[in-house]
This record gives sequence, structure tokens and C-alpha cells, in this order.
Amino acid sequence: MTQQWKAVLGLVGGLTLSSLAQAQGCYTVFNGQVVEQRCARRLPAVDSASEINRHLSPRCASLNDAMRSAAQQGNYNTMRDLRQEFTRKCADEAQAAVQTTYRERENEREQQQEQRRQAEQAQAQSRATAQQCDGMRDVIQSKRKRETTLNPTEVAALRQLEASFNERCLRR
Repeated sequence: MTQQWKAVLGLVGGLTLSSLAQAQGCYTVFNGQVVEQRCARRLPAVDSASEINRHLSPRCASLNDAMRSAAQQGNYNTMRDLRQEFTRKCADEAQAAVQTTYRERENEREQQQEQRRQAEQAQAQSRATAQQCDGMRDVIQSKRKRETTLNPTEVAALRQLEASFNERCLRR
């Protein structure tokens, strides 16, 4: 493994670079002292290449696939060359594709949360209606037991409550 490749991996002279420098795509080449600081614009990772490739031009999508193939085959020189070409030709487009992919995922999550919220509201409304119907049924049963002792106004109120119960609770 060459000294430059070790620097890219973050393992130079047996030292490990800081995670912040690695996260920013920066590395320092050491030979007992700092020789040079190199920083490359890094593209954030997304789980699936096909998700990003949907938002890339065919040329950039092809380069992206070629980089992945070279990495899987362990062809590091080819991978380095492809990465440089991809960065030179497609970095801005890839950044926009990643952002679009993340926005799509966020929108999908928000839609799922909204659907869950609506389902919870529907369940809460259904429970509230069921409790209201149970209460109306209890009142109707207790008034029917003593219907003979009710005056005409209370009987009319009972009939109205029964009609409301039938409308709200039996026609659901």
C-alpha cells in the first residue's frame, strides 16, 4: 500500500487522523513533520446507489456505477481515477442528487407520520363516539325501566334521545 493511499485511508505513519478531519475528507501526509494538507469535497453517503442514480445524468450514473464496481473488485487505481473524474465532472450534480434523495426520504417520512396521526385521530374519534353511545344507551335503559313514572315531557325527551341514539350509534 502506498504512502498516499495510507493517507487517504487515514493511516499515516502508524497514526490515525482525527475523525473530524476524516469526516471532512481532509488528510495530512506525514514524514516526521507535516508535509501537506489535502482536503477533498466529500459527498454524503446514501444507502442505495440506485436512489441517487435516478437523479443523476446517464454519464454521471455510469461513472458512479463504475466506481462501485471497481471498489468491489479491489481495483484501487481504477477506483481512484474514476473518483477523480466523478468529482471533476459530477460533484455538483451528485450533491444535488443526494439532497433531492434526502428531501424525498424526509417527505416520505412526513407523509407516513401524517398518516399515522390521522389514523390515531380516527381511532380517538371512534372511541369517543363509542363512549358517547354507551352513555346514551345507559341513560335510555334506565329511563325505560321507569318510563311509567315519567311525565309527558320526560317521555318526549326519552323518544328524542332514542332517535339520536339510533341516528348516531346504529347507523355507523
